[in-house]
Order: sequence, then structure tokens, then C-alpha cells
Amino acid sequence: MKNADTALINRMNQKVIDAGEALNVIYDAFGKDLVLGQPLFYGKEVEFICGDHNLALLVNY
Repeated sequence: MKNADTALINRMNQKVIDAGEALNVIYDAFGKDLVLGQPLFYGKEVEFICGDHNLALLVNY
């Protein structure tokens, strides 16, 4: 895995963590309980691609 890929995945995973924390703050503000399961982190070991795709045409965001 290239360093750029690792850096991008780390940033994406941090956003997953931040989103979970933000949701907990919002629910708490309304006096509600939120129980989130374990987050599904991005990584090269799991790819969510169905069928045949031309990976050269896909762009990371």
C-alpha cells in the first residue's frame, strides 16, 4: 500500500470516529441514548466493489 493510500485511509477513518462522537453529542443534547456498534473502518483488506469495475476510472474522495 502506498503512503498516500495509507494517509487517505487514516483521514477517512478519523472522520468515521469524529462522526460517531458528534452523533453522541447530538443525542446527549436531546437527552437520548445512542448505542453505536463498532465502526466499520476503511482499509485495503476490505473492498466494497460489486461486479467488474475499471479501477483506473475511480477517484478517491
